[in-house]
Amino acid sequence: MQHLDAGRMVPEQNRRLEYSDSQMTEELIGWGRVAKVYKVVYKVYVNPGTYARKEFSAGPLAWFWNHSLFQSPHIVDTKEGQEFHYNKRILGHFLSRFHDTETGNGVCIVSALRPSKNGFVSPYIEGHHPRKEELAPVYRRIRPLRKFFKDIEMPTFSFDNPFSDSNMLLDSEGRIHIVDYEQAVALPDGNGNITYDLINPENVYAFIRDNRRRVADKFGMKDAVDLELAFEATRYHQRHLDIRPRLATRIGEIISRSLSKREVDALAEALYSDGRLSAKEYQEYLHGERGENIRVALENLSVHVCLTVLTMPLTPLVGSSSAARAYWTYLNRKYYRRVGDPNKADVHSRWVNAVAAVPFGIGMGAYFIPIAQENKVIAQAVRQNFKRAKKWAKERLKRAKKSQ
Repeated sequence: MQHLDAGRMVPEQNRRLEYSDSQMTEELIGWGRVAKVYKVVYKVYVNPGTYARKEFSAGPLAWFWNHSLFQSPHIVDTKEGQEFHYNKRILGHFLSRFHDTETGNGVCIVSALRPSKNGFVSPYIEGHHPRKEELAPVYRRIRPLRKFFKDIEMPTFSFDNPFSDSNMLLDSEGRIHIVDYEQAVALPDGNGNITYDLINPENVYAFIRDNRRRVADKFGMKDAVDLELAFEATRYHQRHLDIRPRLATRIGEIISRSLSKREVDALAEALYSDGRLSAKEYQEYLHGERGENIRVALENLSVHVCLTVLTMPLTPLVGSSSAARAYWTYLNRKYYRRVGDPNKADVHSRWVNAVAAVPFGIGMGAYFIPIAQENKVIAQAVRQNFKRAKKWAKERLKRAKKSQ
């Protein structure tokens, strides 16, 4: 049986006992871009049993990505960041558990039990990663949780990306456990900020406040209090994270913000008010499949901006940005086909893949193609936003060069 955390699996025969004495045994069971995971069996402990221990340390890829975007250490290498991830994991667990009682989908984020040296200890889950034939039904079951988290602006990247099947375990009862809720690399969020998987404190607190009685009724007063404490701790540590963007990152954010969900929502409303969108088209954007496809394309358009910014230090290597964009598009198309979502796979079509590979930053706009296929008016308006943002970004870069 294989166990995971996002990243490479450790083959069964290569697992070796890392530490052993009369009180506990410990073995490495997986590692990813920012952490190693150990299986720990306590023989003499307050609660003897088997646990998973996650220890953070940014690897070369995560370090390079962070160094290219920020003038600060990777957040997993800071105590503030480790505390943030620990409390965010507990918060995500409580919220996903509450959602599961509402939907009965059997999907839950694994909680954190206590801090460790550079990470935290969590329950050890016996299970397997979704097999090929299980991916489509697993993805369908996870979709409502994704929508719920998107609505209150909790992070979803860990269970909604081309590698997300490696972040899940299915137990013998068919329940889905999300065992990795930490984002290794910074990407644009819903507001266009290039950052790590932060929460929106206002929206999350509004949900907790409005559902305080329901949470207490379902789980008891202690868990209701623990949920609020986890939220407060997450908000506190998020506020104190050391994230100092470089100039190139801020330029990327200017462009990404013009593509943010809030910006395009406001844009669609303005187009409807001006009579450029019909009532049917506006409703399709808000609630229909067309709108979902546009939002997926916008998210990936922002990611392509981020990839282009990220590879700026590699500009002497011709094609570095092109390769990164094309690979991202290919992985997403393959992922959505595997999980049985052809509509989203079409957003990452081969034509988009080909345009993404065009060098000199031109391929950065490849995802305008599926947006135009869904609605030409919205595509044109978004394109104008994008062009204005590019112009502002260039002017800012010129001013910065003059000041040096």
